[in-house]
Amino acid sequence: MEKTYAYDEKNNIVKIYSIRAVKDFCRDYKMKIEEFNFAVVLDDSMENCYRLFEGCSSFNQPVVIPENVTGCMDMFRDCKAFNQSIKVPDNVRQCTRMFMGCQSLNQSVELSKSAEICDSMFAQCKEFNQKMIIPLCVENTSGMFSGCSSFNQSIVLGENVINCGNMFGNCVSLNQKIELHSTNCYCDNMFYNCTSLLPENVTIYSKRTTQKNLEKKLQKMWGTEEINGTVNIVTIKVEKKAKINNIHYTLKESQPVDIKEEEIKKLTLSEIHQKLEELYQSGKMKALEISEESEESMKTLSLYFDEELCSIAIVDDWDDTVYYYNSGEGEELVEIQGNLYPRHMTSSDSELLFLIIDEFVKAGKPTKKVKWIKE
Repeated sequence: MEKTYAYDEKNNIVKIYSIRAVKDFCRDYKMKIEEFNFAVVLDDSMENCYRLFEGCSSFNQPVVIPENVTGCMDMFRDCKAFNQSIKVPDNVRQCTRMFMGCQSLNQSVELSKSAEICDSMFAQCKEFNQKMIIPLCVENTSGMFSGCSSFNQSIVLGENVINCGNMFGNCVSLNQKIELHSTNCYCDNMFYNCTSLLPENVTIYSKRTTQKNLEKKLQKMWGTEEINGTVNIVTIKVEKKAKINNIHYTLKESQPVDIKEEEIKKLTLSEIHQKLEELYQSGKMKALEISEESEESMKTLSLYFDEELCSIAIVDDWDDTVYYYNSGEGEELVEIQGNLYPRHMTSSDSELLFLIIDEFVKAGKPTKKVKWIKE
């Protein structure tokens, strides 16, 4: 069996190669896990520190976490004597219960810039009261400081947070500025029993909603029907997501490009507009197809370009119908990319072109702001 640790008896140092190292060391030296308190060096080959020191209630030694580590779940859980500064490497995404039950901890902890899951990270760390910067990528902070009765620091939560329920539960000393930028997250009991916290110190960024719904949300956050003070509510406009599934375009002397639904979902409407306008302004656009497909419909906005003109059509595959833009400019035939169109089916007006594009991206259907020829 491969050795999980190496013990330097002369210097009393345990070299750690595996998440089983401490347990194996205690077994081999007939020691209770609660008694382990040796200097340690974590080998650079380690990629996970899951439960590495869990239950080592006497452990209080400096620890350097290797850069290759990606998970620190339960790493120091119930290390009651542990009180050392820690830098969490940038590759670490999960810190669930990392310091839970570290009752003596009150040293600086630098979070990973890639941290996503921090639920119950400092739960029941009764002495902990250090400045914390929550990375923007964090998604789960539920119970993160629950039971941290000494904690009294400002916290800013970014828009990616989806769960901050009970985050500060029983933080009875907390009375600093708290900002919640996420407009759609679970936050029940976020401030439960935060008896020192003035609501005026809390700023919540919220989507437009009724006063009744807002009051219900605040009651759930405090876990009580009566909130003695006024919370700062900043109402923000949330940009609608695109209704389309695919963008397919071709540039001169280039291979066709597909922008799939997964990438489109990450973009706002304004970002899609900017991307398409940059392609258009390059003067290299040959064709652009934007598709919307659902259980109710299947439509494609098709645009074909020459040096000056663009043909504009929307194909409805379900109804077997084609809608052409109606400019009303006459029957004279013009050639675009090898196809002939009556001039009243084309346009050189870029503003009108992007009106049609923007409306289709937003609604997935022909805009009513222009006239169409139905065939």
